[in-house]
Amino acid sequence: MAELGPTTIFGDLIINGSIGGAIRVAFVKTTPTTGNEVVVYLDVDTTGEEVTVTCSIVDETDLDASTPTLTDGDTIFVGKIGGTWYCLSLFYAT
Repeated sequence: MAELGPTTIFGDLIINGSIGGAIRVAFVKTTPTTGNEVVVYLDVDTTGEEVTVTCSIVDETDLDASTPTLTDGDTIFVGKIGGTWYCLSLFYAT
């Protein structure tokens, strides 16, 4: 398979390069409550590497008061920027 080269999509997040790797699929470990962080498993539900992901929430500070809702086992997409994992979805106040 031919290498396409780096593609920057957000700040220093690079898809085909490596600032922590490509976009990854993640599975919610436990339903989040207060705060903007959620613990997930990378790549494989229940057995993947466990990491904490920061989520961006518009007009709210807590994931349990935001939409879309996250529950145990839900799938999200994440990327690593400067050592921190971020959710690629945007959350909104309910």
